[in-house]
Formats: sequence, structure tokens, C-alpha cells
Amino acid sequence: MRSSKHDGAPEGAQKPRGPKILAGVLCVLLFVAICVGINVVITLCLEPYGTAAEVTWRDYHQSADQKIDTIIVGSSYAQRNIDPFTLDDTLGSNSFSLATPAQSLGNAQASIEAAKRDHNISRAILFVGPETFQNEPWFNAQVTFMQAKSLGEPIPEVLKNVARLALDEVNITSSKSITWIFPWFYSTVSFDPEAIKENVDRRLTYPNPIDTAGLVDPTWHYMGKGHGGYEGEFNSEVLWDHEINFTKASKFLPKNMSDFEKLLDYCEQNDIQLYVGVAPRPDLTNLKHADDGYRDLMAGLEQFVTERGGIYYDFNMTHPDFYRAEEDEFSDSEHLDIEGSAHLTNALGMLIAQDEKEPGSSKQQFFSYDEWDTYLASYDSVEYCYFTYKINYETGYVDIKAHSIAQPDTQIEYKFDIDNPITGQLQNVRPYSTDPEYHYPMVGGRGDVRLYLSARPVGSHEDAVYTFHADIFYW
Repeated sequence: MRSSKHDGAPEGAQKPRGPKILAGVLCVLLFVAICVGINVVITLCLEPYGTAAEVTWRDYHQSADQKIDTIIVGSSYAQRNIDPFTLDDTLGSNSFSLATPAQSLGNAQASIEAAKRDHNISRAILFVGPETFQNEPWFNAQVTFMQAKSLGEPIPEVLKNVARLALDEVNITSSKSITWIFPWFYSTVSFDPEAIKENVDRRLTYPNPIDTAGLVDPTWHYMGKGHGGYEGEFNSEVLWDHEINFTKASKFLPKNMSDFEKLLDYCEQNDIQLYVGVAPRPDLTNLKHADDGYRDLMAGLEQFVTERGGIYYDFNMTHPDFYRAEEDEFSDSEHLDIEGSAHLTNALGMLIAQDEKEPGSSKQQFFSYDEWDTYLASYDSVEYCYFTYKINYETGYVDIKAHSIAQPDTQIEYKFDIDNPITGQLQNVRPYSTDPEYHYPMVGGRGDVRLYLSARPVGSHEDAVYTFHADIFYW
């Protein structure tokens, strides 16, 4: 039989493309898998193991079988300042803190939603500062939050966490909608080989990040229920003014207020009583608001909260016979230390218990914003003083100028002393005067001096209402 050229596949016909397409898809998938694997390895090496957010959410997921009726959310104003153990002792609640550093209002709502889903909570406590509404959310903290919350949650919830971050109206218009995939870019132990090795060793040694909390931040002491206390000492007598975080009276960002409204609405619609607390600041930062727009700004915030079913407590406006944070209860100019946290939380628990027994009765513990002048008068006449200086080598003097934060319409007088290195005692170099300027003569053209500034109201018989000291070096 003769063969024909038409036997088999027709001339010019293409070979099946299926195997070639499949091979291409497999190559792409392999490449993606390799990239993902490399990214995971880099993340495990560079991203700190045992951050506050990771510890908090790991403990929360491990507490699934516990009774929780109250959740604490917010940024470090809640994370550092509210102690769930003290709250439960005072209020009789079963609380847990899901507050994490720099937590956004959107993530605060996500935390409340998780607690409602898991434990059907009836109370939520959000602590804020003016900056919560004035500053854009920190994306680095949003990435860390998304990771920490997702670990231990079902896939649908993880996808929801990712969408909340990537599709946020602010992030979606920028590279942030993609770069969250590289968390080590936003949170890293540094590129130092020793730091990387130490981080990897912790991951291999401690399966539970809770056990490494004190290693990542030695000043943070994790106590349980999502709460950790901080060490530290705020002593304004040795701090320059730029080292103190003074609250400001900037307008609130529309995006933050929109997110806050969604949070308030969610709580109201889901039978969760929301308590919004304004975190306390040292007295000197509050008195600084004597002549700015802070009062009107915060009065507007109070109205915003109460109109949407929330209960509002500004712990800077409490009557001092009920609660006022002492300077030695702060670990820095914004946050309380462990003892200060217990003091504040005890007051918070008392207020909630009072309002739940008799709604609105807690108002008697606060100055209203309409009582602004009376409120300011509850502080000391001088809450803070400091000096600035300029070394003038042409004249041979250090030109010094005193400043103070005092009650309105109070005339202040200042004196200057130096620490005499020979006698070991203070030596007065300029007696009290209303002139804030003093010119210290440099000895020998080079050296250093410890200068003390004292301030008091004119006519006062006190040696000093407030003092400040710092070292001046001239070369």
C-alpha cells in the first residue's frame, strides 16, 4: 500500500499548545513560589519577633475559651495607660486589652469587631489623645497590626484584614497597596548581622512570642490580658521643652473623623457601650493650653461622641480631689508608668460603675469645658520653667533667656544659680527679677557650668514654685 503525505496530521497544522501553556503556567507559579519563599525568609530574619502587637494578639487568640465582656482598644494611650487587671478589680468586669502601638481608629474598630464576634462583648473602651485625630495613621503600625491579628484567624478573616489595609482609601492610591507584602521593610531589627542572628535565635528558641516580650523591649513588662507596663521616669526639671510632647490644637483630619464615626456607629448598632477616654498629660502640658484653641476642639469631640451614643471622659479635666495624674506617674511626657496606669484605671472603673448605676452621674467629677477659667485655676501658679541660651564668643558671655508656663495674667520672676564645683553648693549669680534674660560670663573661654533656674509669681514668698537645671558647655 502506498503511503500518502496526507496520512497523520495535516500539513501546516500547529501542534497542540496545551503542554506549552501548562509549562509556562508552572514556571510562573514556581517563580512566584520562590519569590514568596525568599520574602518569608527575609521577614523571619529581619522582622522583630515578639513585638507588642504580636504578643497581644497571640495572647488574645490563646484566650478564646475565657469570658471577656469588655475590650480595651486604641494606640499607646490605651496600651500603656489602661490596666485590665485593675479595671476588673474595680468594675467587676472581665476585660482584655487589644490596644497596640500607634493603632489606627480603623484597626480599633477591627479589634472591637473581633471581640464582639468571639465573645459578644458589651463594653468597649477607647483611649485617645488629640493626636489620634490630628495625625495620619502610621502605616508601619498598620502592617504590624494586620500581621499580628491574622496569625491564628481563619482564612476569610485574614483576607478581610488584608483588604482593610490594602484597599483603604488612603493606601490604595499609593504603593502602600502593594508594599505591605514586604513587612520587613516597615519593621526591622536593622541589617546588622548580629541583630539578625539574635532575632533568628529567638524564633528558634521561643515558639511563643510572649516569652520574648521582655527581650525585644526591656522596659516593657507584659502582665497578661494584652497589657504591658513600662518603666521610665518623666522629670521635667531636667528636660528641655523640645523633649516634652506638648499637645497641640490642630484641626482634626476628615478621614480620622470618618473612621471614628464608623467605630461609634458600629458600637451603637451592636449593643456595645463605648467609653472614650482622653489620656491624661502632665500638668504643664495642660496649662499650656490656657490661650489656644484646645478647649473648643475637645468640646467638639465630646459632642461628637455623645451624639453617637458614646460616653466621654477627659482625664485632664477631672476635679483634682477625684483624680489627677502626678508627674512621677508618667514614664514620659505622654504615657503613664505601671503605678500611674493602675491609678488611672481605678478612676476609670469607678466612673463606669457610677454611670452604669446612674447614667450621667459621673459628670460631677469633671470640669466642663465651659468652666475653663476655673479649671486652669486648679493648677499651680507656675507649672514649668526652662531656659534657652546662645554662646556668644565675641562678648565672652552665654546669653540666657528664661521661659515659663504659668497661669494666665501671672507675672513671673526668675533667679539663676550655678553649681559651684569647689564648694559643692549652689551659688546665686542673679537674684529674683522679672527680667528673663541673664548673661553668664564664660571663664577662660572654655568650660562647662550647671545652671539652675527658679521661677515664682511676683510677690511670692516661696523660694521657688518651679525649678529647672541643665548643663551648658562652651569651647
